[in-house]
Amino acid sequence: MEDMKERFKALKEYNGMRRENRVFLNTSVLEKSGLVYSVTSNGTMLFREAGKPRVDFYPSTGRWKKVGGKAKKGGATKFIKWYLFNTEGK
Repeated sequence: MEDMKERFKALKEYNGMRRENRVFLNTSVLEKSGLVYSVTSNGTMLFREAGKPRVDFYPSTGRWKKVGGKAKKGGATKFIKWYLFNTEGK
C-alpha cells in the first residue's frame, strides 16, 4: 500500500511539472507575439482587441475559446495563427 502512495505522489509531481512547463512555453510564445492581452488572477489570458474575436486562452492546457463559443486546442503557436486570421465576424 505504501508503494502505491509513493507512486501516486510521484505521478502528481510529474504532472505538475508538465503543467508548469506548458504554462511557461505558451506564455513565452504569447509574450513574444506582441499581441495585447490581460491576465486574470487564475492565469487565463484575455484577448479583447477591437475588430478581433473576444477570446480566453488557457496557457496550462493550450486551449482557447471565443466568448460564448466552443474550446479549440493546439497551443500558443496555433492560437496565434488562428487569432490573426479571424476577425469579429468569423
